[in-house]
Amino acid sequence: MGGFLAVSAFRVPHAIEVLASAERYFAETGCHAERIEAGAPGNEDLQVYPPAGDWTVMFWPNWFGSAAPARSISGYLGCLASHVSIYDGDMWSHTLVRNGVVLDRFCSMPGYFEEDPELAEVYAGQPDVLATALGRPREQLAHYLVPAESVRPDQKAFPDDRFELADPWVFVDFWRRIGPRYPDD
Repeated sequence: MGGFLAVSAFRVPHAIEVLASAERYFAETGCHAERIEAGAPGNEDLQVYPPAGDWTVMFWPNWFGSAAPARSISGYLGCLASHVSIYDGDMWSHTLVRNGVVLDRFCSMPGYFEEDPELAEVYAGQPDVLATALGRPREQLAHYLVPAESVRPDQKAFPDDRFELADPWVFVDFWRRIGPRYPDD
């Protein structure tokens, strides 16, 4: 079994605002939450990192895979958010949200659970939408929005990337292009 990950980046330069919005989300959804001291987080802990540039990164507890919490927090804060999930170490998905509204969706393996041609279209990703929303060149983004089964095992989007396109961790390179920084520590 591979790894699971849910991580969001909010274009907000103040981590305390992101943390307060997460607490609001938990309260509104009936989830118990309490702040803990800094240290080694457990699988059930929410982790908010200090901002890097304009982005604040948040790791969700191990059972959060959906972009719904990021969507809510984006709405509370009136900001842009990038949410990424890795499922079983096999695939990655990305959702771009502004002010609580989904702008774009991508999944590297849209037929993973069910073969449906409509899913491939819904989760194809739209580089033009991303480029406009993020203020980045389309060419930097389009290379990442490809189905994993259509790439060579050693193929990278750009030579300076750390990960191959077939590896779900390629989202770290994608984020580097759009603005958020994955906290390697």
